[in-house]
Amino acid sequence: MKHLKSMTTEEIGQVLKTLGQPSFRAKQVFSWLHKGVRSYDEMTNLPKALRDTLASRYPICAPEVVRKQQPLQRKPDAAPVRRVDPTPVRRPQAVPVRVPDADFVPTPILELRAGQRIEHNRFGFGKIVEITGNPADLKAKIAFDDHGEKILILKYAKIRVVNIVQ
Repeated sequence: MKHLKSMTTEEIGQVLKTLGQPSFRAKQVFSWLHKGVRSYDEMTNLPKALRDTLASRYPICAPEVVRKQQPLQRKPDAAPVRRVDPTPVRRPQAVPVRVPDADFVPTPILELRAGQRIEHNRFGFGKIVEITGNPADLKAKIAFDDHGEKILILKYAKIRVVNIVQ
């Protein structure tokens, strides 16, 4: 015999339909069973006749303790337990503030080409790997010496060519 608690709402609805009950009763029974009631008498919004029928055909079984686990015993000389969080917190690395030369003047966007050695006002020196996008929204992939590869939107990036590679 299958217990009502192991059934879905739809399956309980089928059982109740065979007993001549309306379909909304399935949600009521399901809700009560998963609130942890120990008997059908606690299901006060169900008719008494239905509660008696369900109790005789589908008894509510309390969980049974199969085995008890012994608590962990610590040795008196044992070192304290240190918990390690398996998901380390990734903190963004702060980019040190870089002060460009006083004569820093950005190179016009349309003069930038892949392969050029550049200087950025924040990330320092690097090399343009590629330039993509339409003229109004050009983006450059730049391999910086100290900060790895970054993709910058050129209309916002303050970069200047420091060495033209032909």
